[in-house]
Amino acid sequence: MTTTTFRYTFLTFTVLGCLPPATWTSTAKRRLYNVYTFLVLILVQTTMLTSVLDIVFNVKNPSEFSDNFYLTVSIIISIYKMLNFMGKRDDILFLIDKVKREPFTPVNEAERIIKMKFDKEIQSRIVYYGGKFVETALVHEKKNTSLVFLFVISLYLSIVWGSSVVRDLKVRSLGNPRVWVPYDYSRQALYKVTYCHQASTLIALTFVHFANDTLISGLMILIRGQLTLLQHRLQNIMGDPNLSVKACAKHHADIYQLAADVNKYFQGIMGFQFAVSTSMACFTLFRITRLNVGIQMYESAVYIVCTLMQLSYYCWYGNEVKLKSLEVPAMIFASNWPDFDNNSKKMLMIIMKRATSPIEFSSGHVVSLNLDAFMAVLKTSYSIFNVLHTT
Repeated sequence: MTTTTFRYTFLTFTVLGCLPPATWTSTAKRRLYNVYTFLVLILVQTTMLTSVLDIVFNVKNPSEFSDNFYLTVSIIISIYKMLNFMGKRDDILFLIDKVKREPFTPVNEAERIIKMKFDKEIQSRIVYYGGKFVETALVHEKKNTSLVFLFVISLYLSIVWGSSVVRDLKVRSLGNPRVWVPYDYSRQALYKVTYCHQASTLIALTFVHFANDTLISGLMILIRGQLTLLQHRLQNIMGDPNLSVKACAKHHADIYQLAADVNKYFQGIMGFQFAVSTSMACFTLFRITRLNVGIQMYESAVYIVCTLMQLSYYCWYGNEVKLKSLEVPAMIFASNWPDFDNNSKKMLMIIMKRATSPIEFSSGHVVSLNLDAFMAVLKTSYSIFNVLHTT
């Protein structure tokens, strides 16, 4: 059974066909949901196929390629996120369920308060990211980066599809014209079907980003919460110091293993996101320079902000976990370690030695998720853009 902390995230995955409802235990309901999953996958994959075929059959110059590329890559990474979760679903659910067992569970009231604090932080990030209770977010958390991202992505969808309704419906043009379909969609019935297929798919793929981003960032917050719980235990050792320090050492090792599992399940997504964000930033900048002031330029500008903010979301929480893991030696020095026996001090030294290598989330074993890496992406994107622009 999964924790309710990620209930909105898992509900989104369920709507997207990636996670059967926990109450659907009968064989008939499971088969019905599998059919629904198959239909969703057909829906999104046909959209990807029409965009890729546009490159094969219709693209004639770099300008047309840049118009197609920025959306096609977004569709591909969204589908990859869906398939990654579906393929590793059982492992991810087991990982989240494992946190409900020792040594991750609180053992007294003070530890329960710490756990509740971080559970609420995870829930609030998911809620703000998804757009619920916006007024509460504005009052209590004015600097919330998730709310900013929500505003930007909502603005992007409003601009793209709002302008499409005004601009395209009268002339029977698609919201994303860079597609290839094997029929003439100018006929009224076919146009409506094609337009609705395209709009519904792109909105669904946007929610794929929401579900994955809140899951990954939530797991990072969960790990930071466990480090805070470890800090409390190190600074409040009671009874037999030997047993308590040994329990802290096991907790510390299990936190590192938890972080390693999260990194293993999601490093492909994070690596793909880094590569996509770099390429998308430079290509979209290149596209903006070739557009006149108008709705397409605004769409592209908001799109690049969405892409970079999505990457910054990973880097921000990855950086927070890294900084917290580096505080472990200071946690030990703040404890009553002079009163412990030699065996306990040796175990504390082992913990400190292990903590010299901080917890870091990597994107495909290449780039660590931190703020320095995010700045490197910005610099690399701008450098590639300059090369494209000058040539």
